[in-house]
Amino acid sequence: MSEKNPYKLSKEEKVELCKRWKESGLNKSQFCKRHGFALPTFCGWCSQVWPRQKKPKQSSMTPVRIINEQEIEHQIVVEVVLPNQTTAKIMLPMGSIGRLLQELCHATATLR
Repeated sequence: MSEKNPYKLSKEEKVELCKRWKESGLNKSQFCKRHGFALPTFCGWCSQVWPRQKKPKQSSMTPVRIINEQEIEHQIVVEVVLPNQTTAKIMLPMGSIGRLLQELCHATATLR
């Protein structure tokens, strides 16, 4: 096939050359030099044989949750700093603070 003018090859011959390149273990540049055709031309053939899949565009929008002002007023943030410097921030309804403190007291008593 290398004796034939590479620019007058049939589609089937171009496909066959692309497949032979894949099997050769050579990079495209080495393969082109060996067979006597230009790298950009060969890359074009390979692109026709194996078209790249277009990746779907990912939305650049970020979902946002809107909180009513009333919800914010009834929420409380509790920050707990543990001995290993780990910080836990907990947002909970104002009415649940008593239960959280009970659970924390119980947990610390159990650990001792």
